Amino acid sequence: MEGAPPLPHRLRANLRVPGHPGLWQVRRKPTTTSIAIDVSTVFTFDGEGRPWSTLLKGIHYRRGLDGGVRARAADEGPAGRRWLSPAEALELWEHVHSQVRLLLAGLEAATFEADQLPVPVGPELDVLLRRVLSWDTPRLAGDVAEFAELYTSVPILPPDRYNALLVQITRGCAWNRCTFCHLYRDRPYEVRSREGLDEHLARIRAFFGQGLQARRHLFLGDANLLAVPASRLLPMVARVRAEFPESAFRELSAFTDVLGPSRHTDDDLRALAGHGLQHIYFGLESGSDDVRSLLGKAGDAADAIAAVRRLRQCGLSVGMIILLGAGGDGLAQEHAEETVRALSSMSLDSGDIVFFSPLRSGGRYQQQVQARGLGSLSEADMQKQRQTIESLLTPRADGGPRRAAYDVEDFVY
Repeated sequence: MEGAPPLPHRLRANLRVPGHPGLWQVRRKPTTTSIAIDVSTVFTFDGEGRPWSTLLKGIHYRRGLDGGVRARAADEGPAGRRWLSPAEALELWEHVHSQVRLLLAGLEAATFEADQLPVPVGPELDVLLRRVLSWDTPRLAGDVAEFAELYTSVPILPPDRYNALLVQITRGCAWNRCTFCHLYRDRPYEVRSREGLDEHLARIRAFFGQGLQARRHLFLGDANLLAVPASRLLPMVARVRAEFPESAFRELSAFTDVLGPSRHTDDDLRALAGHGLQHIYFGLESGSDDVRSLLGKAGDAADAIAAVRRLRQCGLSVGMIILLGAGGDGLAQEHAEETVRALSSMSLDSGDIVFFSPLRSGGRYQQQVQARGLGSLSEADMQKQRQTIESLLTPRADGGPRRAAYDVEDFVY
């Protein structure tokens, strides 16, 4: 925000405001600012002061840069998760700002507890609260529009990269034929030009501002990084590294499919690893060729095994995504057994991770399943399927891969 006073790098304040019961706790870190009223209400903002998340009456609200707000009751699982309407989101942020205004108005008469940072803390806190309040409704709307120009949208990232900084070297999906996936249907696949990438990188830094400090790692999107020939990709990755030399962005990650590694020599893959590309996320979905065919996946299970083994031999760790419920009830046993067989053939270790993602689909996949009378799995059955697959993998204690849940409906960028 041009002309605004600089924000404090760190701030810690515990205070009581006349006429308002409860202890206010304000924390400013390089990454985020949080304002808590006792422990039941917490407002969190990014480094620029944008609303990030809110805990209110037992419900956690997470705001995306596209303006969407997901509400989740922690003790209700998927049933307690929903997206707010625009009117509900506006009401939420008006409430948050009303509380921040109350704190700002009471600063002069506030009673500060000991152990403040800096001392005196009042002037610094005043600047911080005013920065948060500068994000009014018109400014947030403008920010959402700018985000849409920068990215169009961010359909998905892996769970351990939800907080990564996305750089779209490519847009869309080079394959884009999976019957269960709608994430990239709204855009053609394209690779940015050198000039287009330079402009994209400059706009990313300008858009996020101090909000960059809330991001960890770089994710090179969208869906098929290794579809880009090495002669184009290596200079682009080097350019990204040069633009974001911060230690928080030392690790680079990306999605690929079964076809991606085949477009690169071993030397190409090692060179990418040398440029910081450390993690590749791979939608195996199933080790069953019948199930993979239903899902519209490229290649067969043997191709996937060979691709992953090459990636690992060239110094890259992998995140393998397994689709729980794929193939329905009719192919459930085959799906589980062949998936374990495929994963076990990849020589995965503790540097790798296996994600279990519940199938959320309709469209062509659902039509094919219904036509074959394969049925579907309930949420409980999908979790049992996960337990079955996990029980047959090399245990973590013996050096096996890590395991984690991956529900695409949890994603907010």
